[in-house]
Amino acid sequence: ITKTDLDCFIKYFVKRNYKFIDGDDLMSGKLDLNRCYIYLTFDDGYYNNFNALEILDKYNAKATFFISTEHVEKQKPFWWDVVYRERSIRGIHSTTIYKEIDKLKSLTFNELDKNMRNEFGEKYLTPLNNMDRPMNMEELKIFSSHSCVSIGNQTSNHLNLTVHSDNEVKKSIEDAEQFLLSITGKSIKS
Repeated sequence: ITKTDLDCFIKYFVKRNYKFIDGDDLMSGKLDLNRCYIYLTFDDGYYNNFNALEILDKYNAKATFFISTEHVEKQKPFWWDVVYRERSIRGIHSTTIYKEIDKLKSLTFNELDKNMRNEFGEKYLTPLNNMDRPMNMEELKIFSSHSCVSIGNQTSNHLNLTVHSDNEVKKSIEDAEQFLLSITGKSIKS
């Protein structure tokens, strides 16, 4: 999504008297049931999420950004971006790439990591630019303090929750929660 797209989206709903809310608003029990609301979310914690702040400010709109903490901590790109990038370089059509990505989603985190290392080598762990990299810890700290931003938990390593055990899921959520608390100083509720 471009900044122009986001601006048009938010503007459209603000003109129609929708209010953009966050998780605290949802949990407060104080929402006017006769009013329309939007709970806007962004996934993963990409650095380019900073581009949304100007637009959120412009309309006084809130958004929740779900952060995959291991990507922030280790500054590694998201595997689907690597697959798309590397396959595109090889001239593979996007339809074929998306089918491969869908197939890879069925793997556990460890299986996926092994597959990525075998397919693309250690270079897969290095983002190429600000479009495909997660925020770093200092950026996340600054970002999370913005008045229009709330932070959500996207697990520590962006697990596909349907292919992992309950214990693995619980640990990934708890690890991410502790990491986010240590960086933002805020309890994560989403």
